[in-house]
Amino acid sequence: MGRYKPGKVRRRRPDELPDHIQIRQTRPGEGKAFTDLAALAMEGHGDLDDREAIDEGGPFISRYKAGQFVFLVAEHTPTGRIVGVSSSIPPLSVLAGMERDGADPAVLGATAMAYVKIRALAVADDCRRQGIASALLARALTVHREHSAFFAYGQLLTSAY
Repeated sequence: MGRYKPGKVRRRRPDELPDHIQIRQTRPGEGKAFTDLAALAMEGHGDLDDREAIDEGGPFISRYKAGQFVFLVAEHTPTGRIVGVSSSIPPLSVLAGMERDGADPAVLGATAMAYVKIRALAVADDCRRQGIASALLARALTVHREHSAFFAYGQLLTSAY
């Protein structure tokens, strides 16, 4: 039996997306499409329903008066179809624990700005292997860096992108 030799795969850089794919922030009214696709990333890990927040429009700031919620989509521009999503937020469970432990509000605000949790990253099955997930992640990190974040973490299912 011969050894499996995978074909050469050219990896795209985040700035080398196909011309027909655009990465942008969500718009009001896209909550259902966003949440439906994000469900791929959350399979077996709870529900993600950002419909209401997205449909109200941004900017999205945490209740700690700092830290951005960033909802991005990859849009197939000829059809307007959302083919990828990214949700990144301040580390709310960490902040809630700090708050319960009596952390100073200034420390809570600084933590909300400095740390980012990548909560969901998903690409439609028929649009994978085009660099869309990488571009979504790169754009999300750029937005958070512009708001003073310097540490990002997440738990991602590789089957979702």
